[in-house]
Amino acid sequence: MQKDNVYYLDNKKHKGFSRTMNYRKNEKRKKKILLIVILLIIILIFVAFYYLFHNKPVLTLAVYDELVDGFETKALVVRDEIVQYSPVSGFAKLLKKEGERVYYGQEIINIDNNTVYNYRPGLISYAVDYLEDKLQPDSLRDITANDFNDYQRKFQQLVNSRYVSEGDPVFRVINNDCLYLVIKAKTSELKRYRPNEKVFVQSTNLKYGMIDAYIIDIIEGEEEGLLIISLNLFIPEWLNVRFVEIKFIKNIYRGIVIPQSAIFTQPEGEGILVYNSNGTHAFKKTSILEKAGSHVVVDGVEVGDNVITNPWTVEYGRDGGNL
Repeated sequence: MQKDNVYYLDNKKHKGFSRTMNYRKNEKRKKKILLIVILLIIILIFVAFYYLFHNKPVLTLAVYDELVDGFETKALVVRDEIVQYSPVSGFAKLLKKEGERVYYGQEIINIDNNTVYNYRPGLISYAVDYLEDKLQPDSLRDITANDFNDYQRKFQQLVNSRYVSEGDPVFRVINNDCLYLVIKAKTSELKRYRPNEKVFVQSTNLKYGMIDAYIIDIIEGEEEGLLIISLNLFIPEWLNVRFVEIKFIKNIYRGIVIPQSAIFTQPEGEGILVYNSNGTHAFKKTSILEKAGSHVVVDGVEVGDNVITNPWTVEYGRDGGNL
């Protein structure tokens, strides 16, 4: 009977393999430990820097400045405009320039020897976006916060020699004596305004400075609502646009401006800590006159005062007044 062949792994080789495996496991363990140590060091450094700088008094100079109470936003443009449609089909010949001032009875466009006249004074435009009927001054109250972002333009610009069909829009006449903006805002923000209040608008893309405007209506919603404002200036650059980026300004305050974080309350009243050149600090009573964002206009502070903007880092009243 033939014996089965049995092969045994060499004992030395087996031991060498085990040592190799153990060595690799130890190396992986060392790398993990090293990684954990590095992470702990980074965390400790971060914590140390945080406490070092977060708890260090920060100074700012009290200055006479302007404090703007406003915000940047997107506004919906609404114009008083009418659209003229082509009475016939044919090739168009434009008789006026885009944006030109036109008067009642003037020839505006010729379509295959058929002249189309203007029946309203204003500015001429050969562009339409098919929102003209929906967005009119007399329908501003119908706009809701939910509608605000849903208006989709179908912009179309008519040029010379283009073929138009009967019933196609061919030009608009815009009343340049009025211009309206619709601004979306949170209901909490809307409660700060009232109808007929004077506000200001500043275009972030145009150099018009601040434009006077008036709130003509406030439409409040559950969480968001609309401010409807009338501008005192017609902006020709907005003749063919529907949404514009603006800075909406409720008011501009002038006075001594400091961060609101500098003000805290002590038994002697509300005030700030002023850093002195000899390394000490002193409490100075003050009152807030106006507020906008993170800054305030104050009374009781002098121009040039070194104000501590994070007074909680100073043990005022317990350290003898030294920083």
